[in-house]
Parts: sequence; C-alpha cells; structure tokens
Amino acid sequence: MRCNDKRIGNAMGLAVMMFGGIGGLTGCASPPAVSPLMRVVTQALQQEQAMLATDQQRTAAWMDQQRAMLKAAFDADMNEQQTLDKAWVNDHAAVYVAARETLLRHELELQRQNEQRRENMTDAMAAQQRAMQLIERQDALLAAVPDARRWLQQLQQQQEDGQ
Repeated sequence: MRCNDKRIGNAMGLAVMMFGGIGGLTGCASPPAVSPLMRVVTQALQQEQAMLATDQQRTAAWMDQQRAMLKAAFDADMNEQQTLDKAWVNDHAAVYVAARETLLRHELELQRQNEQRRENMTDAMAAQQRAMQLIERQDALLAAVPDARRWLQQLQQQQEDGQ
C-alpha cells in the first residue's frame, strides 16, 4: 500500500471513529476506568445467568411439588368417598384436570419468561463485549496516530475554507 493509501485508510478509520464512533468529535481516549467497569458489568451479567439457572431449578421443584399436592388432594378426596357415583367422579375429575391444565400453563409461561431473560442477558453480554472492543480499538487508534485530533481539525478547517 502506498503512503497516500495508508493516510486515506487511516483518515477514513479515524473519521468513522470520531464522527460516528464512541469518541464523538472530541477525539479523546476513553477514561482508564471504562474498560474495567465494563468487565464488571459483564461479570454481573454472567452471575445473573447463573442465578437464572438456579431459579429454573427452584421453579421446576416447586412445580413438581404443586403437581404432587394436587394429586394427593385428588386421591384423598377419592379415598374419603364410601361410594363413588358417576356425577361425583365426573365433577372431581373435571376440577382436577382444570387445575392440572392451569398449572401447566403457568409452568410454560414461567419457562417462556426464563428463556426471554436468558436471551436478554446473552444479547446484553454480546453488546457489552462489542462496546469493549470498540473502546479498546478507539484507544489503540488514538494512541497509534499522534496528534489525530489536531489533524482532523485541520482537515475539517480545510474543508470549511474550501466551501
């Protein structure tokens, strides 16, 4: 690559970074505490994901307990009856089935919510990683190109003078 091509490539990269990137028009590197803070956020998201797995296990155990209690109540009702007539069995079976269906719908909704939480955390972690990469790339570019801000201001001034 020729020298002018390198300068054009650097100018384009810097222009994108300065005008559309994290640095804005200032051209300043990110404060030194930004990357460590972003890593802490990533760790918090990872911990939240682990807690979600624990929540799912707790929910599954609770749902198993609810199903067992429902079945035990139905069995107890059945055992209390000396004679089982058709109407009583139909009524109690209908109530038991409705309760099981309601419990199942609730379980499916909790699973959907947990999956949404998992997806949100995965997306947030990916965005966090991308932001860290952009900040680190910006900092590296600004360190690699001395007087980048002054140079960009001169380019901008030349453009304004030419128009």
